[in-house]
This record gives sequence, C-alpha cells and structure tokens, in this order.
Amino acid sequence: MTNFDAQSRLAALAALPPKHPAREQFHAELAALEPVERDRWLLILRESDLLHEGFSSGPAMPASLTAKLLAVPAAVPVKRTLPYKRLLAYAACILVAVPVAMFLLNRGPEGPSTHIPVVIAAQTATDIADLAIKIHLSPPPLAIASSDPDAVAAALKDSKMPFPTILMKPTQPLTLLGGGVCDFGPTRAIFTRWKSTGANAVTYTLYQFDGSPFQVPANFQRETVAPSSSTQTMRVSLWPGYGNPCTWALVLEDPQAAAPFYY
Repeated sequence: MTNFDAQSRLAALAALPPKHPAREQFHAELAALEPVERDRWLLILRESDLLHEGFSSGPAMPASLTAKLLAVPAAVPVKRTLPYKRLLAYAACILVAVPVAMFLLNRGPEGPSTHIPVVIAAQTATDIADLAIKIHLSPPPLAIASSDPDAVAAALKDSKMPFPTILMKPTQPLTLLGGGVCDFGPTRAIFTRWKSTGANAVTYTLYQFDGSPFQVPANFQRETVAPSSSTQTMRVSLWPGYGNPCTWALVLEDPQAAAPFYY
C-alpha cells in the first residue's frame, strides 16, 4: 500500500460516525505512526466527531416533507460520486478546519494562551506502576498462547471491557507470547506479553484498562513512572487511549530501552 493509499484509508476511517465499528481499525492503524503524525490524525478525528455531532443535533425533517421530496422525479440525471471520493472530500474539509479551529482556540483576549499539559497525580501514577510491575513479576496465565496477532486479538475481543480491544503493533522486533485478562486493582485489564530478541532478551507486559476507577484524567501527558520501591529498576510507561476510553501501561524491564509501543 502506497503512502497515498494509506493516507486515503485513514481519511476515510476518520470521516466515519463516532460509533462506527471500523473506528477500532482506525485506532489500531494509528499505533504504527510516528507521534507527530498520530497527533495530527487525532485532531482530524476530533473535528470529524464535532461535525457529526453538529449534524445529528439539528432539527429533524418532517416526515410529510420527506415523503413529498422523495415523490418528486429527478429532472436531470445525477452522476453519483463514489463513496470513497465523498469521504476524501469530507476529510479534506476537516484538514482545512483543523488549523483554523486550533488558531481560534489558542487565541485569547491578549493573544495565544499557554498550554498546560494534563498529568496524572503522582501517587496515582506510582500506584499503577506498582500494580503493573507486581502482576508482571507474578504473571497470570495466558488465555491464549500464540504469536499470531490476529488469533490473540480474536481471543481477547469479547472480553466485556468498556472499551474496544486493540492489539498494538510494536515499533521494534518483538515476539508475541500471547494475552489474557487479569484483575488490575479496582478494575480489570487486557494484557499481552511480548519478548525481545537477542542474547539479552527481556519481557514486556502491555496492559489496556479503564483508568476511571483510578481517577486518571482523559488525554493526560504520556510519562514513564518509577515504582515506590527504591530497589526496583523496572519502569512503567503510561499513556491515554487518545479517543479510545482506556489507559495503557507498559512494563519496561530495561528502563534505558526505548518503549517499543506508541499510540
């Protein structure tokens, strides 16, 4: 797939209604993008949602008028536009609207406003890190032991979570060991287990869970957290779902290594 094809596909997915089942595929494909590119598409997605919300909140057309309009014969044949072209045109409108909206939002009475990043409370972040490492060190059994991402995703899809299940794609060579569902403090989490290659291979545990029981703010700033134990060298990377109502936590056995997952 060429870069143009990939961009066109993302534009088509971003233009879908907020509750469309294909939205899950949109978020999954964002995982393979660079952070700057991913943030750009998330802004486009937010503008698309606002447009859909505006259309759906308008007054409904009276049924009598609808029937009359449908009964009027077409005087001139109308050339139908292919669905994907309509979607691309819609996405192009969004691309124009995003910079304008961001400019207006960032301007105050005296000029641009200062952006204050949202962060997780320090104790909350530490509690999540402690919990993630504890489960990593005493790992629960895998619901499915497989290196096939499609098989693991299918096995975890019906986990009855309040968010769509996403199987992330690593940004470096990792072997998927499998996945499952486990207790995660006041909630439950979907987890996948991965292993790096080479002589000094390390294991990664990636959790996807509902952050609201921890009072995790939406769209918080990504951060790497140290556990409360000063003797523990592992670190935990935390980031939000960016439109998916979940929180991600990744246990890093080697704190000096780059996190192999981005969302």
